[in-house]
Order: sequence, then C-alpha cells, then structure tokens
Amino acid sequence: MTRYSQTILVVSHEASGDLLADELINALRAYDDVTIIQHHSGSSTTQNIISTNIKPLSPVMGIGDVVGKLFVARKLLNELFQFVSTVEVDIIITIDAMALNAPLIRKIRKYRPSTLCYHYAAPKLWAWRPGRAHRLRGLFDQLFCLFPFEQDFFDHYQIINSFAGHPVIHRLSPGPKVREGILLLPGSRQKEIVRHLPTFLKAAFEAFPDEIITVVTFERYKDLVNQLAKDYPIRVMSDPSKRFGVFQKSKYALAASGTVSLELAMAHTPMVIAYKVDAISAFLAKRLISVPYVSLVNLILGRKIVPEHLQSECCPNVLAQSLLNLNSEEQLKSFPYSITYWIKSQTQPALSLARSFLHLGKRKAYLTAEIYLHSFGLCVRCTIGVDVQFFG
Repeated sequence: MTRYSQTILVVSHEASGDLLADELINALRAYDDVTIIQHHSGSSTTQNIISTNIKPLSPVMGIGDVVGKLFVARKLLNELFQFVSTVEVDIIITIDAMALNAPLIRKIRKYRPSTLCYHYAAPKLWAWRPGRAHRLRGLFDQLFCLFPFEQDFFDHYQIINSFAGHPVIHRLSPGPKVREGILLLPGSRQKEIVRHLPTFLKAAFEAFPDEIITVVTFERYKDLVNQLAKDYPIRVMSDPSKRFGVFQKSKYALAASGTVSLELAMAHTPMVIAYKVDAISAFLAKRLISVPYVSLVNLILGRKIVPEHLQSECCPNVLAQSLLNLNSEEQLKSFPYSITYWIKSQTQPALSLARSFLHLGKRKAYLTAEIYLHSFGLCVRCTIGVDVQFFG
C-alpha cells in the first residue's frame, strides 16, 4: 500500500518545551514522508524547519504575570488557530504549557475535528488541584506522560494516556569524580532569572568565594545575566550543546526548582533547590499544592535528600549555609535510585514518540497500538507488548 505524507505542527511555548520539541523534531526527521512545522518560544535550536512565524508569548510565572498577559495570550492562540485553518495540518503535537495549549486544542476540535491532537509532557495536575483533570477528558487523542506514576492518575479520570519516558535519562551520565566550580541555574524564564540570580550570586560567593561560579542560561538571556552579575567574576554558559557537560564537571549546584533537578541527579551533581514567586502565587500555592516536596528527586525518593528553600528561605544567608552544609555523600548514594526509577525503556522518548505519531513500520510497543486504535475512535489500552504492522 502507498504511504501518504503527513504534515505535523509541533507547538511549544517555553524554553523547556522547546528542548523537548527539538528532540522530537530531530527524531521525526528520519521519516521522508513528513512535513514538520514548528512554533516555539525562541529557544529552539532546530534548523531548516518550517516556522509558523508567529510571535511567541513571553514566558510567565506567578498569577500576576498570567493576568497581565491574558490579552497577548489570546492574540497568540487566535493566530495559531488561523494558521491551522489555513495550512492542512494532519497532526498537532502540543508540548507542556497546558494553560495555553488546552484552549487552542478546544478551538481546533470545534472547527477541525478530523485533526489528530496529541500532548507531550502531561500537566502535573497531581501536584495541585487534581480535580481539574476532568476538563482534559476527550480533549486530546492522547496524553504522553513524562513520569510513570502519572498513568494511574490520568486513568482515574478516564483520560487516554501513555508513559513516554523522560528524556533526561538519555541526556546525561555521571561525570568525573574530581570536580570544580559551583553551578547556578536561576531558571528558564526571564522573571525567574531576575528574581533568583541576585540571591544565588550572593549565596554562592558567600559560601565559596574562591570557587569558579558558572551561570547556565539560554542565549536570549545572556545579556540579562551579564547585567545582573556585572559586579561578580562569573562565567556564563549559554551554549545548549555544552550545557550537560558543565553539569557533569561541577562540584555543587544551586538551582531553581524544575526538571533541572533530575538532570543534576543524572550528572551526579549534589544540589540545593530554591524558588520564589510573587506573594499572591505563594498564598495560593500553600493552599492548593498537594505534594510534600518541590524537587522531583525528593518526590521520587519520598524523602528530602535535596535541600529545598522556598519563599522567605530563598535568601543569600540561608542558601549559603545550605551549600556549606550540603550532604553530598547522601545525595550521591540516593541519585542511582531516583535514576533507576525512570528507566522503564531503553528507547529514547523522542524516538518512540516519533514512531508512534506516524504509525510507520513494525512496532513492539503497546504505546503505538493504543494511538493507532484510538485514531479510529477505539479507546483501547493494550497493557502488554504486541507486534503491530502499520501501513499508510
């Protein structure tokens, strides 16, 4: 049978999502009968990919930031919808940022019901206000989870999902035993950097005045970092190809909460996690968040191995003392357990997803079988590996 060409639109709105998108797009490139179109936040490093040429939304954090950008977000979603209406898109893959992607897909579902819609990096609704999950039922043809425990959560709400795996497993490996320097990771958004970096710098130089301090950021924030750190002798690393190499060579890290904690664990780099948001967001978070820790490493292990300092504790003297008191041996002993937890498959998530999205070739994975059947309206989950031959 003759295979047909498929046009795929990959949508990401934040730097962390851009990284997932880049890995997925590079995997999709292996297929000749695919046209890839991308909308990203500005941090993507892919080349020779068709762009929507739609101006991205500036990253937001906190309730105040979201309210202030509602009009801009609405304009972005309208432009993306108009693009999908104009271009014959067969598959839309949205990545993370559900607050933006859910309204977009709802509109697409209403006016273009035949378009297949998948979401990669399922929202962490299990962490706060889990009742919101029912709104996602039937919205996407499939949710793909980064974390294995998310499957049970979404199954409870009858939302078709599969565990894709977390790409961090394939990005890093433990670095050398002899290391030097302190790593600062203030966040992937502009306001996170502005809010965290001055505090991180003071803490790092107070604790380790003679160490080399390296700030890891994205190229578009390099000037901002240099401006905020103009009074400190630091190194700024914004090359994505060298990012993980720096992780592996650093002695300690002070990082904003996020996926970076898993990356540091993969690199066997002892860390302190800190985070601060605006007062309104902090007030709501205390009442809505239902998990005991913010670090993914601590959540996996079920105990606080990595120090966490939030809000008022995210200050120079507390962070400096935490770095000095860091129990690196305990962290290094615990990291292998948190890493092993994620290794459910030896296949890189991006490669598995690319094959699944395209229904091409011969598979041995329930993930692919589930998507294929669901595209015909059959909500079936095969819980064991099966060989399936797909034809275009």
